[in-house]
Amino acid sequence: MGRVKHVGATMVFLAELGMLAGLGRWAWALSPGVVGALAAVASCLVVASVWGLVLSPRARWPVHSYPLAIAARLTLLLTGAAAAWFSGVEWLGLSTALLATVGTALAGRLAVQRP
Repeated sequence: MGRVKHVGATMVFLAELGMLAGLGRWAWALSPGVVGALAAVASCLVVASVWGLVLSPRARWPVHSYPLAIAARLTLLLTGAAAAWFSGVEWLGLSTALLATVGTALAGRLAVQRP
């Protein structure tokens, strides 16, 4: 049982990296050059900060409602996947969406079954 949860958590972590890459690529595609690079870095910093402070397993201010936390995590992950897809990196968008949904299902399934 523990192994499945760890596989799911690893998949979600890889989806987080894909989310950040997708959002950064999308921001850069909006305005190539220095402004696009700054927008890419800023968007990644903002999303990573929100994730770390509110949605991560060791969040400083965690969301206490389990369904709301899962919905917020999936929303951010799938937004990053969509950003990658629409910025022209379809394989990154598809793999991020797949990792996010399957990883969340594997990691979350066991969390719900705990007494």
